[in-house]
Amino acid sequence: VLDLIAGPESGGRYEMVYPGTRRPQILDMTLDELFQDMRSRGRASGSSASGRYQYIQSTLRSIVGKMGLDTATTKFTPEIQDEIAIYHLRLSHGLDRWLAGEMRNEQFLDRISKTWAGIPNPTTGRSYYAGVLDNKAGLAVNTALNMLSDIQKA
Repeated sequence: VLDLIAGPESGGRYEMVYPGTRRPQILDMTLDELFQDMRSRGRASGSSASGRYQYIQSTLRSIVGKMGLDTATTKFTPEIQDEIAIYHLRLSHGLDRWLAGEMRNEQFLDRISKTWAGIPNPTTGRSYYAGVLDNKAGLAVNTALNMLSDIQKA
Protein backbone atom coordinates (compact mmCIF):
# COMPACT_ATOMS: atom_id res chain seq x y z
CA VAL A 1 0.00 0.00 0.00
CA LEU A 2 2.89 2.33 0.77
CA ASP A 3 4.31 1.78 -2.72
CA LEU A 4 0.87 2.34 -4.28
CA ILE A 5 0.64 5.75 -2.58
CA ALA A 6 4.29 6.76 -3.00
CA GLY A 7 4.43 6.03 -6.74
CA PRO A 8 2.23 8.89 -7.91
CA GLU A 9 3.05 11.12 -4.93
CA SER A 10 6.86 11.19 -5.09
CA GLY A 11 8.03 8.54 -7.52
CA GLY A 12 8.78 6.56 -4.36
CA ARG A 13 11.48 8.99 -3.21
CA TYR A 14 11.75 9.92 0.45
CA GLU A 15 13.58 13.18 -0.24
CA MET A 16 10.97 14.75 -2.56
CA VAL A 17 9.34 18.11 -1.88
CA TYR A 18 6.75 20.01 -3.86
CA PRO A 19 6.95 20.70 -6.79
CA GLY A 20 8.76 17.45 -7.64
CA THR A 21 12.18 18.56 -6.39
CA ARG A 22 14.71 16.39 -4.60
CA ARG A 23 15.76 17.86 -1.24
CA PRO A 24 17.90 15.20 0.49
CA GLN A 25 18.56 17.41 3.52
CA ILE A 26 14.98 16.82 4.77
CA LEU A 27 16.01 13.27 5.69
CA ASP A 28 18.41 14.61 8.33
CA MET A 29 16.03 17.25 9.73
CA THR A 30 14.18 16.88 12.99
CA LEU A 31 10.43 17.22 12.62
CA ASP A 32 10.62 20.70 14.14
CA GLU A 33 13.24 21.69 11.56
CA LEU A 34 11.13 20.14 8.82
CA PHE A 35 8.03 22.08 9.94
CA GLN A 36 10.02 25.31 9.72
CA ASP A 37 11.32 24.30 6.28
CA MET A 38 7.78 23.39 5.18
CA ARG A 39 6.48 26.80 6.27
CA SER A 40 9.02 28.70 4.19
CA ARG A 41 8.71 26.39 1.16
CA GLY A 42 4.92 26.52 1.41
CA ARG A 43 4.97 30.32 1.28
CA ALA A 44 7.23 30.24 -1.78
CA SER A 45 5.60 27.43 -3.78
CA GLY A 46 2.02 27.22 -2.49
CA SER A 47 2.50 23.77 -0.94
CA SER A 48 4.53 22.35 1.92
CA ALA A 49 4.26 18.75 0.63
CA SER A 50 7.29 16.74 1.74
CA GLY A 51 8.68 13.23 1.70
CA ARG A 52 7.72 9.95 0.09
CA TYR A 53 4.04 10.45 0.94
CA GLN A 54 3.97 14.21 0.24
CA TYR A 55 2.48 15.16 3.59
CA ILE A 56 1.49 18.79 3.99
CA GLN A 57 2.47 20.50 7.22
CA SER A 58 -0.94 20.55 8.95
CA THR A 59 -1.59 16.85 8.29
CA LEU A 60 1.93 15.80 9.27
CA ARG A 61 1.85 17.88 12.46
CA SER A 62 -1.50 16.34 13.45
CA ILE A 63 -0.38 12.74 12.87
CA VAL A 64 2.98 13.03 14.66
CA GLY A 65 1.13 14.65 17.58
CA LYS A 66 -1.26 11.71 17.79
CA MET A 67 1.71 9.33 17.58
CA GLY A 68 3.40 11.16 20.46
CA LEU A 69 6.65 11.63 18.56
CA ASP A 70 9.20 14.04 20.02
CA THR A 71 9.39 16.62 17.24
CA ALA A 72 12.59 18.13 18.67
CA THR A 73 14.58 14.89 18.32
CA THR A 74 12.77 12.67 15.79
CA LYS A 75 14.30 12.97 12.33
CA PHE A 76 12.32 12.69 9.09
CA THR A 77 14.09 9.48 8.06
CA PRO A 78 12.68 6.98 5.57
CA GLU A 79 11.79 4.67 8.49
CA ILE A 80 9.86 7.41 10.31
CA GLN A 81 8.09 8.42 7.09
CA ASP A 82 6.88 4.82 6.66
CA GLU A 83 5.83 4.60 10.32
CA ILE A 84 3.85 7.83 10.01
CA ALA A 85 2.08 6.64 6.84
CA ILE A 86 1.21 3.25 8.36
CA TYR A 87 -0.09 4.89 11.53
CA HIS A 88 -2.16 7.31 9.43
CA LEU A 89 -3.52 4.50 7.24
CA ARG A 90 -4.58 2.56 10.33
CA LEU A 91 -6.00 5.55 12.19
CA SER A 92 -7.91 7.32 9.43
CA HIS A 93 -8.31 5.00 6.46
CA GLY A 94 -9.23 1.56 7.87
CA LEU A 95 -6.06 -0.23 6.76
CA ASP A 96 -6.52 -3.14 9.18
CA ARG A 97 -10.22 -3.55 8.29
CA TRP A 98 -9.36 -3.52 4.60
CA LEU A 99 -6.53 -6.05 5.05
CA ALA A 100 -8.95 -8.30 6.96
CA GLY A 101 -11.39 -8.17 4.03
CA GLU A 102 -13.95 -6.13 5.98
CA MET A 103 -13.81 -3.22 3.50
CA ARG A 104 -14.09 -3.37 -0.27
CA ASN A 105 -11.17 -2.19 -2.40
CA GLU A 106 -13.29 0.65 -3.81
CA GLN A 107 -14.06 1.91 -0.30
CA PHE A 108 -10.41 1.80 0.74
CA LEU A 109 -9.34 3.51 -2.50
CA ASP A 110 -11.94 6.23 -1.88
CA ARG A 111 -10.60 6.80 1.63
CA ILE A 112 -6.96 7.08 0.60
CA SER A 113 -7.84 9.27 -2.40
CA LYS A 114 -9.16 11.88 0.03
CA THR A 115 -5.71 12.18 1.62
CA TRP A 116 -3.30 11.58 -1.26
CA ALA A 117 -3.85 13.68 -4.39
CA GLY A 118 -2.08 11.21 -6.69
CA ILE A 119 -4.59 8.46 -5.89
CA PRO A 120 -7.70 8.42 -8.10
CA ASN A 121 -11.20 8.71 -6.71
CA PRO A 122 -12.79 5.39 -7.71
CA THR A 123 -16.00 7.08 -8.88
CA THR A 124 -14.56 9.87 -11.02
CA GLY A 125 -11.08 8.58 -11.85
CA ARG A 126 -9.76 12.04 -11.01
CA SER A 127 -7.79 13.30 -8.06
CA TYR A 128 -9.97 14.42 -5.19
CA TYR A 129 -7.78 17.55 -5.31
CA ALA A 130 -7.89 18.16 -9.08
CA GLY A 131 -7.86 21.90 -9.70
CA VAL A 132 -5.75 22.63 -6.60
CA LEU A 133 -2.26 23.59 -7.77
CA ASP A 134 -1.23 20.93 -10.28
CA ASN A 135 -2.80 17.93 -8.51
CA LYS A 136 -3.93 15.04 -10.64
CA ALA A 137 -4.38 11.30 -10.24
CA GLY A 138 -1.20 9.46 -11.13
CA LEU A 139 -2.89 6.09 -11.65
CA ALA A 140 -5.94 4.80 -13.47
CA VAL A 141 -8.70 3.49 -11.19
CA ASN A 142 -8.42 -0.04 -12.62
CA THR A 143 -4.67 -0.06 -12.06
CA ALA A 144 -5.10 1.05 -8.43
CA LEU A 145 -7.87 -1.50 -7.81
CA ASN A 146 -5.78 -4.29 -9.36
CA MET A 147 -2.83 -3.31 -7.16
CA LEU A 148 -5.05 -3.39 -4.05
CA SER A 149 -6.42 -6.78 -5.07
CA ASP A 150 -2.88 -8.13 -5.51
CA ILE A 151 -1.88 -6.78 -2.09
CA GLN A 152 -4.82 -8.52 -0.41
CA LYS A 153 -3.99 -11.83 -2.09
CA ALA A 154 -0.34 -11.72 -0.99
